[in-house]
Amino acid sequence: NSKKASSGINAACTSVQEENHVHDQLEMFAADTLKSGDGYSDEKLVETLVYESRDAWKFLSDLGVDLTVVSQTGGHSAARTHRAQQKNRDIITTIGVDIIKELSAYVGSCFPIISVSSSSRVTQLLKGNKGILNGVVYEKNKKQYQVECDAVILATGGFCGQTGNDSLLAQWRPDLVSLSTTNGNCADGDGINLACALGAQVV
Repeated sequence: NSKKASSGINAACTSVQEENHVHDQLEMFAADTLKSGDGYSDEKLVETLVYESRDAWKFLSDLGVDLTVVSQTGGHSAARTHRAQQKNRDIITTIGVDIIKELSAYVGSCFPIISVSSSSRVTQLLKGNKGILNGVVYEKNKKQYQVECDAVILATGGFCGQTGNDSLLAQWRPDLVSLSTTNGNCADGDGINLACALGAQVV
C-alpha cells in the first residue's frame, strides 16, 4: 500500500520550506497532529513523529528520493508535505514508489545487519514470561518458522482494503464500507489482528 502513496512525506523546518519561504514550526506541526487525532493521539509518539520529521526527510533525500516540492495538504496549517517534481506531464509521479525503491535498495545493502524475508506472512506474535513481545512465527513456502528478538515493530498499515462483513472496517466503521477506497486488498488489518489477539489496545 505504501507504493500507492501520492501526497508525500510531512516534515517541518526543512531547507525546502526555507527556500520556498514557508513559515513553519515544530510546535505547529505537533498541534496540527494532535488536533487531527481528536484526543486519541499518544503525545509521546506525536513528539517523535514531529521532532524527527526533518531527519526522516533528510535521510530519504540523501538516499536519492526527490522531495523538493512542498505543498500544504489537509490537516496542516503550513506547507510541509514534501514530494517529487513531476517527471512527465502524462504520468503522475507517485512518491510512494520512489521511497520504497530507494529504501529497498538501502536495506538490501545492509545485509547481514538487516535481513529481509520476502513472500512471508507473520501468523503469530510471541510473548515472553514477563508478557513482553519477544518474537514472531511466520510462514514461507508452506513452512513455519520462528524468530526470537528483543522487540517487535508492527508496520502493516491499516484495514480499509477489506469491506466484507468480517472485516475490521465493518466492525469499527460500518458507515464507510460502501465508499470507494484507494487502498489495495493488502490493507486488511492483519497486523492489528495479531496485536489484538494478545490483548493490545486499539483506537
